[in-house]
Amino acid sequence: MPKTEEQKAREVYEKQERLIEKNRHKPAKVLNQVIRWVYRSKINNSVYCMNADGVDIPTYAGKFADQGARILQDAPPEAEFYISYSGGMNFVTVSREQWEKQ
Repeated sequence: MPKTEEQKAREVYEKQERLIEKNRHKPAKVLNQVIRWVYRSKINNSVYCMNADGVDIPTYAGKFADQGARILQDAPPEAEFYISYSGGMNFVTVSREQWEKQ
């Protein structure tokens, strides 16, 4: 029995959904390296950055002592800075200067 148009459409849809799910957590092939959000944890002094698409930029991930100066140098004026004092996902918005000094 031949497939109906609805069955064919459903198969195409399911195939696309599987592909999306498979690639959901992969970084973009050409990563936008422009820093949009900068995060720092005071608990373990780790830092990481995200681009405007909300994707981590691995180049800037690590310890503040190793990456802090580089992030401050490369972050554009419109970048937003955040600090977590609890180690959780409770980040507080701070100025660039506060992020550097604290």
